Amino acid sequence: MPLECTIICMDNSEYMRNGDFAPTRFEAQYDAVSMLITAKTNANPESTVGFLTMAGRNVEVVASPTDEQAKLLSALHGLSLSGTSNVTAALQVAMLALKHRKNKRGGQRVILFVGSPITAEEKAVKRVGKLMKKNNIALDIISIGENAMNQSKLEGLLEAVNKNDNSHYVEVSTGTVASDVIRQSAIVGGGNSGGGGGGGGDNFAEFGGIDPNLDPELAMALRVSMEEARQQANTGGEGGDSSNNNTANDNNSSNNNNSSATTMDVQGEDEDALLQQALQMSMAAAMGDANTNDNSMDVVNDKELDEGDEDDEAAQLAAAVAMSTNNNDTTEGGDTQGNESQFSDPSFVNQLLSDLPGVDMNDPQIQAAMAALGAGNKDSDDKEKDDDTK
Repeated sequence: MPLECTIICMDNSEYMRNGDFAPTRFEAQYDAVSMLITAKTNANPESTVGFLTMAGRNVEVVASPTDEQAKLLSALHGLSLSGTSNVTAALQVAMLALKHRKNKRGGQRVILFVGSPITAEEKAVKRVGKLMKKNNIALDIISIGENAMNQSKLEGLLEAVNKNDNSHYVEVSTGTVASDVIRQSAIVGGGNSGGGGGGGGDNFAEFGGIDPNLDPELAMALRVSMEEARQQANTGGEGGDSSNNNTANDNNSSNNNNSSATTMDVQGEDEDALLQQALQMSMAAAMGDANTNDNSMDVVNDKELDEGDEDDEAAQLAAAVAMSTNNNDTTEGGDTQGNESQFSDPSFVNQLLSDLPGVDMNDPQIQAAMAALGAGNKDSDDKEKDDDTK
Protein backbone atom coordinates (compact mmCIF):
# COMPACT_ATOMS: atom_id res chain seq x y z
CA MET A 1 0.00 0.00 0.00
CA PRO A 2 1.39 3.46 -0.85
CA LEU A 3 2.40 6.03 1.72
CA GLU A 4 -0.67 7.90 2.99
CA CYS A 5 -1.84 10.19 5.74
CA THR A 6 -5.35 9.22 6.85
CA ILE A 7 -7.88 11.06 9.03
CA ILE A 8 -10.79 9.00 10.36
CA CYS A 9 -14.04 10.88 11.13
CA MET A 10 -15.97 9.02 13.83
CA ASP A 11 -19.68 9.45 14.48
CA ASN A 12 -20.21 9.76 18.25
CA SER A 13 -23.78 11.08 18.12
CA GLU A 14 -26.68 9.76 20.20
CA TYR A 15 -27.81 7.63 17.22
CA MET A 16 -24.78 5.42 17.74
CA ARG A 17 -26.45 3.90 20.82
CA ASN A 18 -28.73 1.97 18.50
CA GLY A 19 -28.51 -1.81 18.94
CA ASP A 20 -29.04 -2.88 15.29
CA PHE A 21 -25.32 -3.79 15.28
CA ALA A 22 -24.05 -5.98 18.10
CA PRO A 23 -23.68 -4.72 20.67
CA THR A 24 -24.24 -1.15 19.43
CA ARG A 25 -23.43 0.94 16.37
CA PHE A 26 -20.69 2.72 18.31
CA GLU A 27 -19.03 -0.54 19.42
CA ALA A 28 -19.16 -1.82 15.84
CA GLN A 29 -17.59 1.44 14.69
CA TYR A 30 -14.97 1.17 17.44
CA ASP A 31 -13.90 -2.30 16.21
CA ALA A 32 -13.81 -1.10 12.61
CA VAL A 33 -11.64 1.93 13.49
CA SER A 34 -9.21 -0.27 15.44
CA MET A 35 -8.92 -2.59 12.46
CA LEU A 36 -8.30 0.34 10.08
CA ILE A 37 -5.59 1.82 12.31
CA THR A 38 -3.76 -1.53 12.38
CA ALA A 39 -4.16 -2.12 8.65
CA LYS A 40 -3.00 1.35 7.61
CA THR A 41 0.06 1.44 9.84
CA ASN A 42 1.11 -2.13 8.97
CA ALA A 43 0.73 -1.58 5.23
CA ASN A 44 3.43 1.08 5.18
CA PRO A 45 5.73 1.92 8.10
CA GLU A 46 5.74 5.59 7.15
CA SER A 47 1.96 5.94 6.88
CA THR A 48 0.25 7.98 9.58
CA VAL A 49 -3.30 7.89 10.96
CA GLY A 50 -5.32 10.35 13.04
CA PHE A 51 -9.00 10.58 13.99
CA LEU A 52 -11.59 13.07 15.15
CA THR A 53 -15.14 13.04 16.47
CA MET A 54 -18.02 14.78 14.66
CA ALA A 55 -20.69 15.21 17.41
CA GLY A 56 -20.90 17.24 20.61
CA ARG A 57 -20.24 20.92 20.93
CA ASN A 58 -17.58 21.03 18.24
CA VAL A 59 -15.61 18.78 15.98
CA GLU A 60 -12.68 17.56 18.03
CA VAL A 61 -9.37 16.15 16.81
CA VAL A 62 -8.73 13.33 19.27
CA ALA A 63 -5.40 12.17 17.81
CA SER A 64 -3.24 13.99 15.29
CA PRO A 65 -1.67 11.92 12.48
CA THR A 66 0.94 9.51 13.85
CA ASP A 67 2.41 6.09 13.08
CA GLU A 68 2.24 4.88 16.71
CA GLN A 69 -0.51 2.26 17.01
CA ALA A 70 -0.45 2.22 20.79
CA LYS A 71 -1.04 5.96 21.02
CA LEU A 72 -3.96 5.79 18.58
CA LEU A 73 -5.62 2.79 20.21
CA SER A 74 -5.35 4.28 23.67
CA ALA A 75 -6.93 7.52 22.40
CA LEU A 76 -10.05 5.58 21.39
CA HIS A 77 -10.90 4.88 25.01
CA GLY A 78 -13.00 7.35 26.90
CA LEU A 79 -14.99 8.71 23.93
CA SER A 80 -18.46 9.85 24.88
CA LEU A 81 -21.72 10.01 22.88
CA SER A 82 -23.65 13.28 22.67
CA GLY A 83 -25.62 15.50 20.29
CA THR A 84 -25.74 15.16 16.51
CA SER A 85 -22.93 14.87 14.03
CA ASN A 86 -21.83 17.65 11.63
CA VAL A 87 -20.48 15.97 8.50
CA THR A 88 -19.52 19.09 6.54
CA ALA A 89 -17.65 20.67 9.46
CA ALA A 90 -15.87 17.39 10.17
CA LEU A 91 -14.67 17.12 6.56
CA GLN A 92 -13.35 20.69 6.63
CA VAL A 93 -11.44 20.06 9.87
CA ALA A 94 -10.04 16.88 8.38
CA MET A 95 -8.76 18.87 5.37
CA LEU A 96 -7.02 21.30 7.71
CA ALA A 97 -5.42 18.47 9.68
CA LEU A 98 -4.09 16.96 6.44
CA LYS A 99 -2.81 20.32 5.29
CA HIS A 100 -0.74 20.77 8.47
CA ARG A 101 0.59 17.20 8.67
CA LYS A 102 4.29 16.80 9.41
CA ASN A 103 5.18 14.43 6.60
CA LYS A 104 4.12 16.13 3.37
CA ARG A 105 5.02 13.14 1.25
CA GLY A 106 2.44 10.57 0.18
CA GLY A 107 -1.28 10.73 -0.43
CA GLN A 108 -4.11 12.23 1.62
CA ARG A 109 -7.24 10.34 2.62
CA VAL A 110 -10.29 10.82 4.82
CA ILE A 111 -12.42 7.91 6.09
CA LEU A 112 -15.93 9.05 7.03
CA PHE A 113 -18.19 6.97 9.30
CA VAL A 114 -21.84 7.92 9.09
CA GLY A 115 -24.31 6.34 11.56
CA SER A 116 -26.85 9.16 11.96
CA PRO A 117 -28.94 11.36 9.63
CA ILE A 118 -27.02 14.06 7.75
CA THR A 119 -28.59 17.41 8.58
CA ALA A 120 -26.69 19.45 5.97
CA GLU A 121 -28.20 20.04 2.56
CA GLU A 122 -27.04 17.94 -0.35
CA LYS A 123 -25.69 21.02 -2.14
CA ALA A 124 -23.44 21.90 0.81
CA VAL A 125 -22.21 18.32 1.02
CA LYS A 126 -21.28 18.33 -2.66
CA ARG A 127 -19.48 21.64 -2.26
CA VAL A 128 -17.21 20.15 0.40
CA GLY A 129 -16.62 17.15 -1.83
CA LYS A 130 -15.48 19.37 -4.72
CA LEU A 131 -13.15 21.23 -2.38
CA MET A 132 -11.58 17.96 -1.28
CA LYS A 133 -11.13 16.91 -4.90
CA LYS A 134 -9.41 20.21 -5.64
CA ASN A 135 -6.92 19.53 -2.83
CA ASN A 136 -6.26 15.94 -4.05
CA ILE A 137 -7.84 14.35 -1.01
CA ALA A 138 -9.46 10.93 -1.41
CA LEU A 139 -12.57 9.99 0.58
CA ASP A 140 -13.85 6.62 1.80
CA ILE A 141 -17.45 6.67 3.05
CA ILE A 142 -18.76 3.96 5.42
CA SER A 143 -22.48 4.04 6.12
CA ILE A 144 -23.19 2.10 9.30
CA GLY A 145 -26.78 3.19 9.97
CA GLU A 146 -29.64 5.23 8.50
CA ASN A 147 -28.57 4.01 5.08
CA ALA A 148 -31.76 4.77 3.19
CA MET A 149 -32.02 8.29 4.60
CA ASN A 150 -28.42 9.28 3.75
CA GLN A 151 -27.94 7.35 0.51
CA SER A 152 -28.60 10.18 -1.98
CA LYS A 153 -26.41 12.69 -0.10
CA LEU A 154 -23.56 10.24 0.33
CA GLU A 155 -23.66 9.20 -3.33
CA GLY A 156 -23.62 12.87 -4.33
CA LEU A 157 -20.62 13.44 -2.05
CA LEU A 158 -18.81 10.47 -3.58
CA GLU A 159 -19.48 11.70 -7.09
CA ALA A 160 -18.16 15.17 -6.24
CA VAL A 161 -14.94 13.98 -4.57
CA ASN A 162 -14.10 10.95 -6.70
CA LYS A 163 -11.04 11.35 -8.94
CA ASN A 164 -9.75 8.42 -10.99
CA ASP A 165 -11.70 6.04 -8.74
CA ASN A 166 -9.64 6.95 -5.66
CA SER A 167 -12.72 7.16 -3.42
CA HIS A 168 -15.08 4.43 -2.21
CA TYR A 169 -18.48 3.97 -0.65
CA VAL A 170 -19.29 0.99 1.59
CA GLU A 171 -22.75 0.39 3.00
CA VAL A 172 -22.80 -1.95 6.00
CA SER A 173 -26.09 -3.82 6.28
CA THR A 174 -27.82 -4.53 9.57
CA GLY A 175 -26.87 -7.84 11.15
CA THR A 176 -23.39 -7.98 9.64
CA VAL A 177 -20.02 -7.34 11.27
CA ALA A 178 -18.83 -3.93 10.18
CA SER A 179 -15.11 -4.71 10.54
CA ASP A 180 -15.40 -7.82 8.34
CA VAL A 181 -17.31 -5.96 5.63
CA ILE A 182 -14.75 -3.16 5.60
CA ARG A 183 -11.82 -5.59 5.62
CA GLN A 184 -13.16 -7.26 2.46
CA SER A 185 -13.78 -3.96 0.70
CA ALA A 186 -11.53 -1.77 -1.44
CA ILE A 187 -10.93 0.54 1.52
CA VAL A 188 -8.51 -1.86 3.17
CA GLY A 189 -7.50 -3.69 0.00
CA GLY A 190 -6.45 -0.48 -1.71
CA GLY A 191 -8.47 -1.29 -4.83
CA ASN A 192 -9.75 1.23 -7.34
CA SER A 193 -13.40 0.17 -7.37
CA GLY A 194 -15.55 3.19 -6.60
CA GLY A 195 -19.20 3.37 -5.65
CA GLY A 196 -20.45 0.59 -3.44
CA GLY A 197 -16.99 -0.66 -2.50
CA GLY A 198 -15.48 -3.87 -3.78
CA GLY A 199 -13.95 -6.89 -2.15
CA GLY A 200 -10.66 -7.17 -0.35
CA GLY A 201 -7.42 -6.55 -2.21
CA ASP A 202 -3.92 -8.04 -2.10
CA ASN A 203 -2.92 -6.43 1.20
CA PHE A 204 -2.47 -9.86 2.85
CA ALA A 205 -2.01 -11.94 -0.30
CA GLU A 206 0.83 -13.98 1.19
CA PHE A 207 -1.52 -15.03 4.04
CA GLY A 208 -4.42 -15.91 1.72
CA GLY A 209 -6.12 -12.53 2.30
CA ILE A 210 -6.34 -13.02 6.07
CA ASP A 211 -5.00 -10.35 8.42
CA PRO A 212 -2.38 -12.11 10.59
CA ASN A 213 -3.07 -9.66 13.42
CA LEU A 214 -6.65 -10.83 13.70
CA ASP A 215 -6.19 -14.59 13.18
CA PRO A 216 -2.47 -15.45 13.19
CA GLU A 217 -2.97 -19.24 13.24
CA LEU A 218 -5.25 -19.28 10.20
CA ALA A 219 -3.02 -16.80 8.33
CA MET A 220 0.10 -18.91 8.98
CA ALA A 221 -1.68 -22.12 7.93
CA LEU A 222 -2.76 -20.51 4.66
CA ARG A 223 0.75 -19.21 4.05
CA VAL A 224 2.30 -22.67 4.56
CA SER A 225 -0.28 -24.22 2.24
CA MET A 226 0.45 -21.67 -0.48
CA GLU A 227 4.20 -22.26 -0.15
CA GLU A 228 3.72 -26.03 -0.54
CA ALA A 229 1.56 -25.50 -3.63
CA ARG A 230 4.24 -23.30 -5.20
CA GLN A 231 6.97 -25.85 -4.43
CA GLN A 232 4.93 -28.66 -5.99
CA ALA A 233 4.37 -26.57 -9.11
CA ASN A 234 8.11 -25.85 -9.38
CA THR A 235 8.96 -29.53 -8.83
CA GLY A 236 6.56 -30.53 -11.58
CA GLY A 237 8.18 -28.09 -14.03
CA GLU A 238 11.66 -29.43 -13.20
CA GLY A 239 10.45 -33.00 -13.69
CA GLY A 240 9.12 -32.10 -17.14
CA ASP A 241 12.45 -30.53 -18.01
CA SER A 242 14.39 -33.60 -16.84
CA SER A 243 12.15 -35.92 -18.88
CA ASN A 244 12.73 -33.76 -21.92
CA ASN A 245 16.47 -33.93 -21.27
CA ASN A 246 16.32 -37.73 -20.98
CA THR A 247 14.42 -37.94 -24.25
CA ALA A 248 17.00 -35.73 -25.93
CA ASN A 249 19.81 -37.89 -24.52
CA ASP A 250 18.12 -41.04 -25.83
CA ASN A 251 17.79 -39.50 -29.27
CA ASN A 252 21.45 -38.48 -29.22
CA SER A 253 22.47 -41.99 -28.16
CA SER A 254 20.46 -43.57 -30.97
CA ASN A 255 22.00 -41.17 -33.46
CA ASN A 256 25.46 -42.01 -32.17
CA ASN A 257 24.74 -45.73 -32.47
CA ASN A 258 23.54 -45.30 -36.04
CA SER A 259 26.65 -43.29 -36.86
CA SER A 260 28.85 -45.97 -35.28
CA ALA A 261 27.11 -48.70 -37.27
CA THR A 262 27.56 -46.76 -40.48
CA THR A 263 31.23 -46.18 -39.68
CA MET A 264 31.74 -49.88 -38.99
CA ASP A 265 30.13 -50.80 -42.32
CA VAL A 266 32.40 -48.40 -44.16
CA GLN A 267 35.41 -49.73 -42.30
CA GLY A 268 34.40 -53.30 -43.18
CA GLU A 269 34.18 -52.43 -46.85
CA ASP A 270 37.58 -50.73 -46.69
CA GLU A 271 39.10 -53.77 -45.01
CA ASP A 272 37.73 -56.05 -47.74
CA ALA A 273 39.18 -53.82 -50.44
CA LEU A 274 42.55 -53.67 -48.66
CA LEU A 275 42.57 -57.46 -48.28
CA GLN A 276 41.95 -57.95 -51.98
CA GLN A 277 44.66 -55.45 -52.83
CA ALA A 278 47.13 -57.12 -50.44
CA LEU A 279 46.38 -60.54 -51.96
CA GLN A 280 47.00 -59.23 -55.45
CA MET A 281 50.24 -57.54 -54.39
CA SER A 282 51.52 -60.68 -52.65
CA MET A 283 50.78 -62.80 -55.71
CA ALA A 284 52.49 -60.28 -57.98
CA ALA A 285 55.54 -60.16 -55.67
CA ALA A 286 55.73 -63.95 -55.58
CA MET A 287 55.48 -64.28 -59.36
CA GLY A 288 57.72 -61.29 -60.20
CA ASP A 289 61.47 -61.21 -60.56
CA ALA A 290 63.44 -59.61 -57.74
CA ASN A 291 65.51 -57.67 -60.25
CA THR A 292 62.53 -56.24 -62.14
CA ASN A 293 61.62 -52.75 -60.98
CA ASP A 294 58.11 -51.57 -60.09
CA ASN A 295 57.72 -49.47 -63.24
CA SER A 296 58.14 -52.42 -65.64
CA MET A 297 55.64 -54.44 -63.60
CA ASP A 298 53.12 -51.63 -63.73
CA VAL A 299 53.48 -51.31 -67.53
CA VAL A 300 52.98 -55.03 -68.09
CA ASN A 301 50.13 -55.15 -65.61
CA ASP A 302 48.32 -52.21 -67.24
CA LYS A 303 48.78 -53.77 -70.67
CA GLU A 304 47.35 -57.08 -69.57
CA LEU A 305 44.46 -55.45 -67.71
CA ASP A 306 43.58 -53.35 -70.76
CA GLU A 307 43.30 -56.49 -72.89
CA GLY A 308 41.13 -58.37 -70.42
CA ASP A 309 38.18 -57.61 -68.12
CA GLU A 310 39.34 -55.54 -65.11
CA ASP A 311 36.43 -56.65 -62.96
CA ASP A 312 36.91 -60.33 -63.63
CA GLU A 313 39.04 -62.00 -60.95
CA ALA A 314 39.82 -64.97 -63.19
CA ALA A 315 41.19 -62.65 -65.89
CA GLN A 316 43.48 -60.97 -63.33
CA LEU A 317 44.84 -64.35 -62.21
CA ALA A 318 45.48 -65.37 -65.83
CA ALA A 319 47.33 -62.10 -66.45
CA ALA A 320 49.47 -62.73 -63.36
CA VAL A 321 50.37 -66.21 -64.59
CA ALA A 322 51.26 -64.88 -68.05
CA MET A 323 53.38 -62.12 -66.51
CA SER A 324 55.36 -64.65 -64.49
CA THR A 325 55.97 -66.67 -67.67
CA ASN A 326 57.22 -63.62 -69.54
CA ASN A 327 59.57 -62.75 -66.70
CA ASN A 328 61.08 -66.21 -66.86
CA ASP A 329 61.46 -66.00 -70.67
CA THR A 330 63.21 -62.60 -70.61
CA THR A 331 66.02 -63.83 -68.33
CA GLU A 332 69.32 -63.82 -70.32
CA GLY A 333 72.88 -65.05 -69.58
CA GLY A 334 71.89 -66.62 -66.27
CA ASP A 335 71.42 -70.07 -64.97
CA THR A 336 67.98 -71.23 -66.19
CA GLN A 337 67.50 -73.68 -63.38
CA GLY A 338 68.54 -71.12 -60.82
CA ASN A 339 65.98 -68.52 -62.01
CA GLU A 340 63.21 -70.95 -62.66
CA SER A 341 60.51 -70.85 -60.04
CA GLN A 342 57.89 -73.26 -59.02
CA PHE A 343 55.25 -71.19 -60.84
CA SER A 344 56.62 -72.61 -64.14
CA ASP A 345 55.26 -76.00 -63.20
CA PRO A 346 51.75 -76.39 -64.80
CA SER A 347 50.66 -78.90 -62.16
CA PHE A 348 51.63 -76.55 -59.30
CA VAL A 349 49.79 -73.62 -60.88
CA ASN A 350 46.77 -75.84 -61.57
CA GLN A 351 46.66 -76.93 -57.92
CA LEU A 352 47.14 -73.35 -56.72
CA LEU A 353 44.28 -72.03 -58.84
CA SER A 354 41.99 -74.90 -57.81
CA ASP A 355 42.48 -74.04 -54.13
CA LEU A 356 41.47 -70.38 -54.65
CA PRO A 357 37.78 -69.69 -53.94
CA GLY A 358 35.64 -68.53 -56.84
CA VAL A 359 38.05 -69.70 -59.58
CA ASP A 360 36.56 -71.74 -62.39
CA MET A 361 39.23 -73.94 -63.96
CA ASN A 362 37.02 -74.42 -67.03
CA ASP A 363 37.19 -70.73 -67.79
CA PRO A 364 38.52 -70.25 -71.37
CA GLN A 365 40.99 -67.59 -70.29
CA ILE A 366 42.45 -69.82 -67.58
CA GLN A 367 42.71 -72.71 -70.04
CA ALA A 368 44.48 -70.42 -72.49
CA ALA A 369 46.92 -69.27 -69.81
CA MET A 370 47.65 -72.86 -68.76
CA ALA A 371 48.26 -73.81 -72.37
CA ALA A 372 50.64 -70.92 -72.81
CA LEU A 373 52.46 -71.98 -69.65
CA GLY A 374 52.84 -75.54 -70.99
CA ALA A 375 54.05 -74.30 -74.34
CA GLY A 376 56.61 -72.08 -72.65
CA ASN A 377 57.96 -75.02 -70.66
CA LYS A 378 58.19 -77.16 -73.81
CA ASP A 379 60.16 -74.47 -75.65
CA SER A 380 62.48 -74.18 -72.67
CA ASP A 381 63.12 -77.94 -72.66
CA ASP A 382 63.85 -77.97 -76.39
CA LYS A 383 66.31 -75.13 -75.99
CA GLU A 384 68.12 -76.97 -73.22
CA LYS A 385 68.41 -80.09 -75.38
CA ASP A 386 69.88 -78.03 -78.24
CA ASP A 387 72.42 -76.52 -75.88
CA ASP A 388 73.41 -79.93 -74.61
CA THR A 389 73.83 -81.27 -78.19
CA LYS A 390 76.13 -78.44 -79.13
